[in-house]
Amino acid sequence: MWSHDDMLGKIEHPGTFDLVVIGGGASGTGAALDAARRGLSVVLVEADDFGSQTSGRSTKLIHGGVRYLEQAIVKFDVGQLRQVVHGLRERRILLAQAPHLAQPLGLCTPCNSWWSFFYLRVGLQLYAMLAGWRDPLPSNRFLSRATFQKVFPALSEQFVGAVMYYDGHMDDARYCLALAKTAVQSGAVVMNHTPVVDFEYDGSGRVSGVVVWHKPTNKRFSIKAGVVLNATGAAADKIRLMANPKLPEVMRPSKGVHICVSRALVPAHKALLIPKTPDGRVVFAVPFGKMTMIGTTDTPWDAQSSTDCLTTADEVAYLLETIAPYLKEPVLPHEITAAFAGLRPLVNMPASGRSTAQLLRDHTVEVDHVSGLVSLLGGKWTTYRLMAQDAVDMICRILRTEAACTTDKLTLVGGGLVPGVVLNVLPADADLRNGLLARLGSEVSEMIDLFGGNAHLWQRILPDCPVCDAEIRYAVSCEMAVTLWDVLHQRLRTGQQDWVLAQRLAPKVAEILADELGWTDAERDAHLESYVAQIEKERHSLGISC
Repeated sequence: MWSHDDMLGKIEHPGTFDLVVIGGGASGTGAALDAARRGLSVVLVEADDFGSQTSGRSTKLIHGGVRYLEQAIVKFDVGQLRQVVHGLRERRILLAQAPHLAQPLGLCTPCNSWWSFFYLRVGLQLYAMLAGWRDPLPSNRFLSRATFQKVFPALSEQFVGAVMYYDGHMDDARYCLALAKTAVQSGAVVMNHTPVVDFEYDGSGRVSGVVVWHKPTNKRFSIKAGVVLNATGAAADKIRLMANPKLPEVMRPSKGVHICVSRALVPAHKALLIPKTPDGRVVFAVPFGKMTMIGTTDTPWDAQSSTDCLTTADEVAYLLETIAPYLKEPVLPHEITAAFAGLRPLVNMPASGRSTAQLLRDHTVEVDHVSGLVSLLGGKWTTYRLMAQDAVDMICRILRTEAACTTDKLTLVGGGLVPGVVLNVLPADADLRNGLLARLGSEVSEMIDLFGGNAHLWQRILPDCPVCDAEIRYAVSCEMAVTLWDVLHQRLRTGQQDWVLAQRLAPKVAEILADELGWTDAERDAHLESYVAQIEKERHSLGISC
């Protein structure tokens, strides 16, 4: 079992940990996992839910970066090339770590001419060469006009064909949750909904611990540590300046938005890549659950001007206008089923003159020699494990301990084979069964142990939605879900794909959470009202009527 009570009991009593990690995104959970496997005593605290910010709002791709490769060749940029090589190596590891959450995905790039086909094919051949002979993904290939039309019947017929290559595709928020679970299995203590509100210092002015607020119980307490790691992504400057107000700001966040529309745009196991856009990025149309996700944008983000990172009508218009020339029929704003925005944790290059679209998605490990705070800055999902390794290597040097990183050969919780006996007792409802296996993998065994004797818990909570009562209860008792947002957006992903369905599910989910968490009727109604208000705020930002 893995609950708030279990975790609280391990950190409320006096004692000093080797490491406190601030931030429960990909880099933070990855660092906690790496450090725990090296024998360090670790506590991770996250202000919201695991993977609820940047790490759960990505394009869901695991990639080396085709765009970075093009820039590396055109501009003779060694840094871009290095990033592609690192990404392709890590792509192979991520796919192997959690096969239920990450799989290969074919991406098709339309070709307007034979010259564009030749240009793309040469680039993708180099991309495959950099991946190496051990890479498990299929080779890139040409799709004729007729084949391309069969694969993407919604697309315009103007193309001579397309080039299809493979990258990885993931459920990003659940992958982050799997990292947190595996860290706990390795001995770490992890807490969501527990922001850091202050630092504690020793006599020399160096950080010696953190003061946290556990929001579910409204408790504040301190955690002593030998080292504190700041892994808060785009919010890293806030933590850096809290520890040492004299530090210069180094983060230059960039906002990226995604919209979801009907699956009719792309088939279940293929994606579309649009290579040319006004701001120099590429736009993808990627399968996401029962929907197609279109993204992304790249605009500088000023946290001082707004505290809410919401998708706007202008950003939606940009995405729809970008993809429209490729379609037989344009996607209209009222056809959008959901939208979300996230911030890329870009590290500022002084005097570089580069736009956010041109900044490297590389990372750095900073040690503040005044406060002693270690900060892991920059990076992207695909290289989370390498980022964590670099950070924990530095932490081990500070703690004067030697231990090798072993996460490159690790299978995450849920990534093992599902025993045949377990498959035999899962619900006969195919959609419900497949959804459970896709989200939980081999963890369905534990879910059956807990709820297998209660047949009524395995029925759909809505007739047209393949989600059962048992999965909601499992999210509370074994996945630290404590809010409707945790369940509907993070565990089930429904809220990121379909706002209408999420709102229909919300009353049923609220009833189950109230039963599991002991909410009063008034508390249940307040949680439900707050969740609906969040969805309506997102809708209003887009100008979509409720």
